[in-house]
Amino acid sequence: MIDRLSSRHSFAIWSCSYFHIKANHADAFFLQAKEIVGSSILVREDDRPPLEDGDFYTPDLIGMKVYLK
Repeated sequence: MIDRLSSRHSFAIWSCSYFHIKANHADAFFLQAKEIVGSSILVREDDRPPLEDGDFYTPDLIGMKVYLK
C-alpha cells in the first residue's frame, strides 16, 4: 500500500531479478514511478513473504533482547 498525501493506493509486488518493458509502455511506466517517489510503502503483516531460518523482520525484533555470539 502506498500512502501519499493522505491518499492510499493498493498494488501487488512480485519479486524478480530482471524485467522487460515494451518500448510503447516505457514512458507510462516511468511517469507512474515518478509519481510515487518519496512515498511510504506499507506491507501488512499477513502479506509479508516467509523468511528463511535465522532471518527476521525488524518489527519482530523490537523489544527483544539480542545477544551476539
